[in-house]
Amino acid sequence: MEILDKCIFHDLNNLIQFKKYSVFDFGLKQSDENSAFFDKIDPSFKVSIPSSINLGYFVHVILENGFDVAYQRFLIDKLSHIDKNNDKPILTNTFNSKKLVLIFDLNTAWRDSITNEKDGIMNYRFKQENDTFFLRIPYLDIINQQEEILLADVQNSFISFLQKNFLDSQDIDNFFNELNISTTEYHLSAVIIDNLSMLSIYEEPQNIELMKLRRPDNSKDNELVMMDFLKDFYHLFGCLVITIGFNI
Repeated sequence: MEILDKCIFHDLNNLIQFKKYSVFDFGLKQSDENSAFFDKIDPSFKVSIPSSINLGYFVHVILENGFDVAYQRFLIDKLSHIDKNNDKPILTNTFNSKKLVLIFDLNTAWRDSITNEKDGIMNYRFKQENDTFFLRIPYLDIINQQEEILLADVQNSFISFLQKNFLDSQDIDNFFNELNISTTEYHLSAVIIDNLSMLSIYEEPQNIELMKLRRPDNSKDNELVMMDFLKDFYHLFGCLVITIGFNI
């Protein structure tokens, strides 16, 4: 299935040489530039940015109204305005580097927001906004890779999917090759996971990580497994990790 002709950033066979960065310089997180980036007026959601610089790659969106997709329009707009300056991402209105955002749509919430029409045929898997491509991985694609996993077992299905596709460079390369996505041109700027509640995780990732450091015996197994994968996305790709959750 052809989605994009060219995507992502460096040679995936050489992960060790990836440049590590966070989309936000949280050492300056109180600056007007960064604080204004997530300014918004919408009662249906709020954005939580970690207070710890060591967790600066996490952003969590808390949905006050699960039926309102305003947060999707917000993220699409904001993520299409991320750029890099001397290999250090900045928040900007210029579009001189191409970017890719992966959306793991566990809640089937992004179908109508990620659309592309070609020759009268509507595709619900990718969307281009400026020089940013948003690639949606629907839950059905995730479970289709699994064997002997129940449809309703979202947590184990997703973890098995991540283990199969994102544990080493060859697996990652195969994952994008199957989508006919080149790995030479784009920067993977963000990974979105929607929704953590589908994984029986009801706390913000930054809070889970801080709790693990302070009181490791209180951490739940499913939370620890997911935190390892979320941190791996950052350490392997240097990308922003955006998670979505309901206000429980």
